[in-house]
Formats: sequence, C-alpha cells, structure tokens
Amino acid sequence: MPPSAKKRALPDAQAALDEESERGNIKEGAYLRLSKCLKAVYDAETESECWILAKYLLKQVLDQPKSIALMPEFVRTVIVEKPTFLRMLLNAKGRTNPSGAGDEEWSMDLLWALVPFEVHSPEDGDYTRFGVLVDRVMSARGFLLPLERYLDCVETYPSLVGPEPLGRGKTQAVPKLLTIEPAFVWWLLNPGTVDDFYWEDWEVLRLQEYAFTNRHKVYSAEYMPRLVAGLGLRGPDDLEAVAARMRDRGELWPEAKEHVTNGSGDYCGAPMALPARPHDYLWEI
Repeated sequence: MPPSAKKRALPDAQAALDEESERGNIKEGAYLRLSKCLKAVYDAETESECWILAKYLLKQVLDQPKSIALMPEFVRTVIVEKPTFLRMLLNAKGRTNPSGAGDEEWSMDLLWALVPFEVHSPEDGDYTRFGVLVDRVMSARGFLLPLERYLDCVETYPSLVGPEPLGRGKTQAVPKLLTIEPAFVWWLLNPGTVDDFYWEDWEVLRLQEYAFTNRHKVYSAEYMPRLVAGLGLRGPDDLEAVAARMRDRGELWPEAKEHVTNGSGDYCGAPMALPARPHDYLWEI
C-alpha cells in the first residue's frame, strides 16, 4: 500500500476501534494501547512524507536560496523555517563548499528570502513574526555574522528582535537570544541603526552579565571576539580574571568587571583582535 493510502486508512482503523470500544468489545486499557499504536504509525507516515520533501528542499535551497520566497506557506512553516532544517542546510553547505567561497552572499540571499520585507516593513511590519524568525535563525547556530549584517541592512533596532521590551530604560527581561548565542551581545550593544534608540547603563550591565553567564554556549571560536568586545573586556584573560573574582571573592558582574578592566593596569594577556564599535554611541560598554 502506498504511504499516502496507508495514512488515509489509519483514521478508518481508529474509527473502527472506537466503535468496538463503545460496544464493550475492547477493554479500556487495550483500547488506549491500540489507539497509541495507531497514532504512532500515523505520525511516522507524516514524518516520512515530510522527510522526503525536506530532502528535496535541501537541494533546492542549497542551489537557489532565494527560492524560499516562492514556497507555499505550509512548506515554509512546517519545514524550511525550522531550526533543524536550517542547521541541516548549513551542514550540507559546509560539505558541498568546504572552501567557504561565496558563503556570505549565499547566507544573505537565504536570510532575505526567509525574512521577507513585509515582515520587517517600517510601516506595517509583523514584528512578532520577525522576532520568531530571528529566534529560529539563531537557534540553527552558525548564522550569527550574516544575521548581524542582515539586521543592519534592514535597519532594525535591538528592541525589535525579541518579544521582550528592550532598551530606552524599559528592559524587563534579558532576551532569550543571549541564551542561544551569548556573542549576540555585541550586536545588541552596537547596532548599525541607532536614531533615538539607547541603552541605560544598568541595561548594558544586565545584558553583559547574562551573556557572561552563558559564555560556555558560544557556538564557534570565531564568535569569541564578539563576546569579549560586547562584554567590554580586552581579551580572553579578562574573561578568566572576571570569572575568578566572581567565584573566589563573591563579587557581582559590575564590580568584578570594574576591577579587572580598570584596576589591573594595561592588558598583558593573550592578544585578541576585537571588532570596533561602528558608531559613537550614547552608552558605554
């Protein structure tokens, strides 16, 4: 029996089981066990069909990332926008193009198609969905640098990348994105578009402390300079020194950071090339 026919037959089997149960021909425990088995078979059939489609889409998006914009909504939401699919896509890209040549352009084409203009339009954008898509891209890991570039291209404020109120003294909760990738603290504190957006000093320290606490989750060594610079530190030795003061002396993040960066003289630790701040901001890091 073809998979689609088998899947269509399963609801009929469940209906027959329900009928026999109502007639008292099946005990309650057996009914529950059989229903659970039928559901497992149904889910397996659905997963199998989605997997076949996902493999096709994987090849399609690898060759033509812009094709995402032309896909039906069902295909996008059920398969393409999932972090699992995006992670598979990155892994496949690495296998097919180990040199990395052209990867940046490919990543940008993918992000422009994945997060279309109507989602981030300044006039009538759906920023709830925008935040969801940014979260999924971040959850796929490996997209941090093109994502930062994309956010600057669409002139997004940090306050728009998540559901929590952020910036302008209104921060209530630290963004979940820092739990996924703490190195994202660099872009949050150094957005390309500023206008009237700003961070209060206490908000900067709160973001930094949260990123520091999650520092072990940094996806790649390539991202470490962004974490270090976003924390307002000078190099990897500062990370260790701050951690030691917080652990051994019970100091909080602001105090430990102040002692390490301003009380220990010139930095003599392992060198690290850090990104430069693109603007003269109202806030310090």
